[in-house]
Amino acid sequence: MNIIEEAKQFFYSTIPEDAPITLKAHLEGFGSTLGYVLISLENSSVINEELVRAGMWLHDCGHYPLENEVDHAIRGEDRARSFLKNQGYNAILTEDVCHCVRAHRNNDVKPTTPEAKLIAGCDSLTHLIFAPYVDMVRIGLETGVKSSALEKLERDWRDICSFLPKDLTIQFSPHYRTWKNWIELRESGSN
Repeated sequence: MNIIEEAKQFFYSTIPEDAPITLKAHLEGFGSTLGYVLISLENSSVINEELVRAGMWLHDCGHYPLENEVDHAIRGEDRARSFLKNQGYNAILTEDVCHCVRAHRNNDVKPTTPEAKLIAGCDSLTHLIFAPYVDMVRIGLETGVKSSALEKLERDWRDICSFLPKDLTIQFSPHYRTWKNWIELRESGSN
């Protein structure tokens, strides 16, 4: 088995059986998004595709258990490092994949490698396509607590614009505008 298949199996092992289907669907959709983006890159030869695909499968391995006080990227980095070391991968590959995992949210650790930037951008593009915003707004409306869907959309758009080719930004800008309008309408009480 190779690192990509091992990372995929490890990711699935971190998801409880009763978890919402959205995280699994996100990762499966991420693979399609990543393939599409790789084809569109002018100089994809600088990208280590094995590293990117392993990082893709591991970037969300820290989601469960749900704990608000620990960012899933931090927990995911620790889990990915332990997993890769236990599988016997070398220190350089381990650290490169762990950087992709930790930096995928472009939060406290910024993506600095081409692979980490690609994962951060594709993760956000996958959100734009596979729409976690619907659940966020629905839960907010059900609980009476304003959702963070609009903030998430803005972060996702920031990362798409920062890390993916301009032609993709242009191509997906109607999706961004549509989601923004939809979220604003739903959260304002309009249908």
